[in-house]
Amino acid sequence: MESNGPGTEPVTTPKQLIAGMVKNQSGKGAKGGNRITLLRKAGGGEWEKHVFIEHLNSPFGVQLIGGFLYVANTDGIVRFPYQAGETSITVPGEAFTDLPSTINHHWTKALLASPDGSKLYVGVGSNSNITENGLDVEYRRADDVGNTVWRVTSQ
Repeated sequence: MESNGPGTEPVTTPKQLIAGMVKNQSGKGAKGGNRITLLRKAGGGEWEKHVFIEHLNSPFGVQLIGGFLYVANTDGIVRFPYQAGETSITVPGEAFTDLPSTINHHWTKALLASPDGSKLYVGVGSNSNITENGLDVEYRRADDVGNTVWRVTSQ
């Protein structure tokens, strides 16, 4: 994954301002490549590097189920047709489901497939620690008992 946060979160606290400055000085403040890079060992032990999928939106989670590769962008899951041995996928991803993305304090969306491949579990997180941005931006995030994982049927 070549990714970074989408950069849509407003800076509302001194902590965020200082963290942003430190991140920029470290070289980690730029937007990510928004793509997946495939590394594959070639003959002789050398590594080949291929741009596997481009034009994503802060991707994080990836799961292969049957003939589809599912990618969790910060704002939704997309799926791509997949064949073993490919070094790039150039067809546009098919929108599979949207994900909560208001403000996106917790922008990473991890994916896990059920053992039979019929369901995907995606971590959506909350938008804050103490609802400092209000309850409206927590819509479709953590519920009243703290669940921050969605279950999505993958079929």
